[in-house]
Amino acid sequence: MQSVQIVIPAKQQDELIALLCALGYEGFEQTDNHLIAYISPHQFVLEELNNLLSKYNLTASLSTIEKTNWNAVWESNFQPIQIGNHIGVRADFHPPFTGVTHELIITPRMSFGTGHHATTALMLEAMLAIPLQDKRVLDFGTGTGILGIFAARLGAKTIVGIDNDTWCIENAADNCTMNRVQMDIQLAEVPPPNQTFDIVLANINLHIIQANLPALRSNLTEQGVLLLSGLLSQDEIAVHESCLAVGLQLDSKNEKNGWISLLYRPIA
Repeated sequence: MQSVQIVIPAKQQDELIALLCALGYEGFEQTDNHLIAYISPHQFVLEELNNLLSKYNLTASLSTIEKTNWNAVWESNFQPIQIGNHIGVRADFHPPFTGVTHELIITPRMSFGTGHHATTALMLEAMLAIPLQDKRVLDFGTGTGILGIFAARLGAKTIVGIDNDTWCIENAADNCTMNRVQMDIQLAEVPPPNQTFDIVLANINLHIIQANLPALRSNLTEQGVLLLSGLLSQDEIAVHESCLAVGLQLDSKNEKNGWISLLYRPIA
């Protein structure tokens, strides 16, 4: 796994994370003055990274992390997080929560989605307001599997999780086992064809969402819900235009630290 450490103030990191996600970076650690980004070696392109950093006059140092070292890295850095009174997210090496409605055990390894980042928290919070009992759910870009696992906890009948990274597939499967939920986890680049779902979840980034919107719309039932995040506030207009073009209208929006989640329904 390729690690990139970038010198950048905390207030500028979220925008850079969004841009790095578009290049295939999937894991991030944030401090006051540094951002550490992770990407699979087969996706890492030094020229792309240098072009991006040069636009912002940023510098970075590179290193390689062996897969076997990742759990030790997270055990030393990953802390539990509580989202309101409803959701607690911890790793398997943390003690259980008390006083939360839903406890999720997510040991992230190299996968995106722990609840720490605003986009994952926004998705989890939005899911609390969606009727999921006995529903069919697609989690596109499942990462750690956290959203699919939470859907199962909220009563979803069938969950399909899609990711294009083998580490994510392994990680999501392990997290499903730890949480004692069933999810059909598939290694794929695109949404599953010829299948329909009541709820489609996609916490990725603007470019991947736009590229896959026609397919995600085809996956959605006519009474279904599409919940999107991985989006900066300035992405909102572009997303609205793309969704309108495939017959989707905005139902609700939430914002956190400059990031947004958007809920769409088919236009009647």
